[in-house]
Amino acid sequence: CFPPGTAYLEMLQFLGTQYYKGKPFRLQKIMFLKPMELEPDETKKIHTIVEKKEFYYAVTVTGYDEQNDSWDVYAQGELCSRKAEREQIRDVEAIRDRLTKITGKQINNPDSIEDSIGFGPRWTSIQSEIYCNDGELLIKNMMDEQYKNDFMEYLCHPSLVDVSINTMSHSMGNGYYLPLAQDSFVLYDRIPDKLYCHIKKCNAAKDRELVSFDIELLDVEGRLIGSISKHTLKRLHE
Repeated sequence: CFPPGTAYLEMLQFLGTQYYKGKPFRLQKIMFLKPMELEPDETKKIHTIVEKKEFYYAVTVTGYDEQNDSWDVYAQGELCSRKAEREQIRDVEAIRDRLTKITGKQINNPDSIEDSIGFGPRWTSIQSEIYCNDGELLIKNMMDEQYKNDFMEYLCHPSLVDVSINTMSHSMGNGYYLPLAQDSFVLYDRIPDKLYCHIKKCNAAKDRELVSFDIELLDVEGRLIGSISKHTLKRLHE
């Protein structure tokens, strides 16, 4: 199995709360460098290294490879202070009205994806409503009631955020994509169990090896919960 890239986002968000202690901060220059592969019931020694720089903290997530007696680097990024911002509200109804409602299978082929990669129950139990046109998507994701206590523990729930921000990648029509990088990620509040994700494509590479999106995470009232600049994915080759 492979922990999702959003697990590293949760780790970095938690570190930010510890180092900035209630002051606003952002994640920036995030890179997902190597998937962490685990066998069922396997445990792995993980080190999260934080290095203080002049204006930010550099963070690296590594894991020990016992077979090769070496350390793999899975993800890295920076924690940086930011200015406080006023609460922002988006008109979810207006966004939804200009898009077309579709079924999940039209934009996402879960059968083929799950056959090749596989998802746990915190992914497969999520209920979704999807609205889309060329280059823009609005998705409403609702976590199953049995996992509601997760949201008391996580700031950035890995499975709900993973399903939300990566749905557009399955519609590229040219294979499956994995997260590669994010320019920045600001989390204004804890992710709720019902979440709107508004995604806009911000590049149109002809070879489709890399695709990038700007993303806003909203609660059901349209309040801005999180903002991701240039979420970039790379096509996975067999």
